[in-house]
Amino acid sequence: MANDARDTSLVGVYSAEQVPAVVEALHREGLDPDAVAVGDRDDAVGALRAEMQQETNDAWISPQAGLAYSKESARGGAGLTVLLAAIGGVLFAPFGLIPMGDLPLWSRILLMAAIGVFAFGAIGAVAGPALSVRRPNDPMAAERGVTVRVASDAPNVTRAMVAAHPIRLDRVDATGATLSTVSTEDDGGPGGVARSMAEHLRDPRSDLVSPDSTAPTPRDRSDGGEPGGHVDRRPRR
Repeated sequence: MANDARDTSLVGVYSAEQVPAVVEALHREGLDPDAVAVGDRDDAVGALRAEMQQETNDAWISPQAGLAYSKESARGGAGLTVLLAAIGGVLFAPFGLIPMGDLPLWSRILLMAAIGVFAFGAIGAVAGPALSVRRPNDPMAAERGVTVRVASDAPNVTRAMVAAHPIRLDRVDATGATLSTVSTEDDGGPGGVARSMAEHLRDPRSDLVSPDSTAPTPRDRSDGGEPGGHVDRRPRR
């Protein structure tokens, strides 16, 4: 059953520095100040649930093949596999110039290029998902930013919120349940995945937490509950 448009809202997560500009842009669109809520705890919990649900919905799962990849892992694996396969083909092709029995030159080059493609592609298929997957203590969107809720999902309001480049933006109903995801920081390109892979390559052990570690993680720390602080808002499963 369709939801009444009056009961549909938009909940965006933005960095603390962006929030004043976002609120000002919404006021320019004619929204009443009372229609905009900033830093509401319930909205943060809803954003966390929406992100967790999206992770499940976007996952690549094949029980028959024993595969379960998150969206980030799948995109990172596919991108790195193609890149390394191309590099392997180029690097190995010149070895085809070496005489191999009665094989003609074109066959040798093709054979060596194929070996390079499969060898380097296999490396990418293993390393790509491992480098791009989100770690257990990677902060979620609502833990990295401040929520901005708008009691409207009119096209002009949606455009204004998307134009402000949210960490994520969801459409919710009157109960706070997510109806759809409008935008995320990874939309429009692989930048988010590439950035994550680069960070893990620079410091591969930075996100490892030992079972007996007492060092605080983003979800352990609290700054008194201020909007945008690292408060443990992840719903318990």
